[in-house]
Amino acid sequence: MVKYVINESELYPSKDEQLLLKNKTKEVTNVLSSFVKKNKIKADVFVGGSYAKGTLAKQKEYDIDVFVRFFDEVNADKLERAVNETASKLKLKYERVHGSRDYFFIVANESVVFEIVPVKKIKKPREMENSTDLSYFHVNYIKKKLKNRKLIREILLAKAFFKAQEVYGAESWIHGFSGYSVECLIIYYKTLDKMLKEFVKAYDKKELPIVIDIEKFYKNKHEILINMNESKRKGPIVFIEPTWKERNVLAALEYSTFEKIVESAKSYLKRPSKYFFIKKEFNKDEFEILARKKDAHFINIQLETNKQVGDIAGAKLVKGGNYVISLLEKRFDIIERKIIYHLNNYADVYIVLKEKKDLEIKGPSVKMNKHAIAFQSEHPEAYVKKGHLYYKLQKIGNVHDFIKKILDKCSGNLKDMSIVRVEMKN
Repeated sequence: MVKYVINESELYPSKDEQLLLKNKTKEVTNVLSSFVKKNKIKADVFVGGSYAKGTLAKQKEYDIDVFVRFFDEVNADKLERAVNETASKLKLKYERVHGSRDYFFIVANESVVFEIVPVKKIKKPREMENSTDLSYFHVNYIKKKLKNRKLIREILLAKAFFKAQEVYGAESWIHGFSGYSVECLIIYYKTLDKMLKEFVKAYDKKELPIVIDIEKFYKNKHEILINMNESKRKGPIVFIEPTWKERNVLAALEYSTFEKIVESAKSYLKRPSKYFFIKKEFNKDEFEILARKKDAHFINIQLETNKQVGDIAGAKLVKGGNYVISLLEKRFDIIERKIIYHLNNYADVYIVLKEKKDLEIKGPSVKMNKHAIAFQSEHPEAYVKKGHLYYKLQKIGNVHDFIKKILDKCSGNLKDMSIVRVEMKN
């Protein structure tokens, strides 16, 4: 089905891009390897990720994963000296990112970034100390499975589809599909269309979670669900890690993300179009136009955090944005919403909302004397309806001022979420 709606040139990096990536990768890895060898650091360097597997999709910015495998203890400080030397020799900038293990970014140019990751060199997956230690095994497994070019094309189609629907990435502010999980899914289902059909079927028939054990480590689904750690099997898909049976490749996937992809899949399968594979850039003008059409209000709220840029900051900002939206839902109908994390320390929350009409608040039963008296004391205008006290909220005057007051009141709770600034931008 998809072959009729999207061209090859829209999936693969161009020849010029491939040559650029090849040359830049060679430059970085040669200097990095040379420093490691010269300074007798017990480690080796290998290129991983989608680039090494041959599943790198065409995009505006390319991330190349480079892993430094330490034979002994993983040492991020030793690695930083190597990264610093590499960046200096190539006249590039680098940045250290804190995590379960610190790693590094080297910016080659405006379209190519290298992620330098320290891992432990292990002989068997069971020896891993961190999930990144399995990266070497992932590359070898996927390359072994991808002898058929048609399979690679289906993987690129799936990645494009997931990116366009904004569910691509296992980061904690996305809770979606990692590149490796997409590769594993297509190796199992063979085509994007079949995978999407199976997702829809399982969702509609309430047959979740989908359980996949492609390497048949377990006897059956029941054994998987009994033996696997509960935290690793609580999502909508349990895909047994092909290189290590105790992991779920899709442990980060949440039900809300899966529901989103199912909704998109239904629309796509009903009427295929190339636009399902093109990520639509957010345009706040469209929200403003929608607000005018609906006689509603367009609101832009900006949140800032002091947490580490990346996964941690993104998770905090998205959580804070959803919390603000939940407060507004008490007084407004939310027509449209969008939270955009800018991959730094702030996010924008865009909302089109309209004041609810005749909002009736239900109070205690009239039979609950003590509570009923207190309720009537607080709301003199309260009235009785079907044995309960009710009152109607007064119409909001200035919506922007009203929302600012809500933001002021919730600032303490937001600080507890590591949100250090909340501001109305319009």
